[in-house]
Amino acid sequence: MVVKAVVDTNVIVSGLLCKGNPRRIWKALRDEKFTLVLSPLMFEEIAMVLSRPKFHNLISDEERKEVTIFLESSAEFIIPKKSISICRDPEDNQILACALEGGANFIITGDKDLLSLNPFKNISIISPKDFINYLGKK
Repeated sequence: MVVKAVVDTNVIVSGLLCKGNPRRIWKALRDEKFTLVLSPLMFEEIAMVLSRPKFHNLISDEERKEVTIFLESSAEFIIPKKSISICRDPEDNQILACALEGGANFIITGDKDLLSLNPFKNISIISPKDFINYLGKK
């Protein structure tokens, strides 16, 4: 079975810039251990966050471009047709909609509001650590 996951922007950015479980998730994605499900809106958010001035010393323009190309070529892009409005933070609703529409098995996040919804319509909402543990058992 192919594992499909929506990975919250903060986990992706942390995976690029820091060590630890988010970095392990980024490596697992690069090693094709799971399929990333993304919406165009989420993709734009990742690109926007990585282009913030505070990250200029941490990730070069070339690395940013490589990340963008990798995501464009490897992610399964989904345009959610249904809107969901159950999260306190309206921006989190797009993550749920993307996961639901894309048939994701997991949402990987550190966001407590999203984690509190676990499970959401048979989609496990888990921390980076729990996802790494899951992949290790697979």
